[in-house]
Amino acid sequence: MEYIQSDLDNIKKIRDSIIHKGKDIMLTRDSGILYMSMNIKDLFSKDNLSPNILEEENLNYDVEKYLSKIIKTTFRNIEILGDVIYSELHQNENYKWGLYAISNYCIDEFNEFLILKLNESFSNRFLRENLNRLFFFFLND
Repeated sequence: MEYIQSDLDNIKKIRDSIIHKGKDIMLTRDSGILYMSMNIKDLFSKDNLSPNILEEENLNYDVEKYLSKIIKTTFRNIEILGDVIYSELHQNENYKWGLYAISNYCIDEFNEFLILKLNESFSNRFLRENLNRLFFFFLND
């Protein structure tokens, strides 16, 4: 678990800045690339509350690279956490626990984000209309 602690701290810092401190993410576009920052003082200050997970000198982070890094580390950490849980459950065969899922709470916008280029083909329309149910099904299977 120590291996994923810094990633969890980064996510917590982003969440706390937005939810608890009321900070806004500032988006700017330069040469067709979307950049983000979460300024400490005001919208145009040269600071950033967002963790420097890309390890770059520029405090305006490329949104695509930033989200890609967060998503990839999150999936990697979920796999590590799954291995830890499996190991613990394997040692205690009588352990019982329930599965839970968050559904229909701010997930529609995330689903739209996951399906970036929606056209009205059957597969994309089906996926868009049923993604919440698919998440719930897989979490409760």
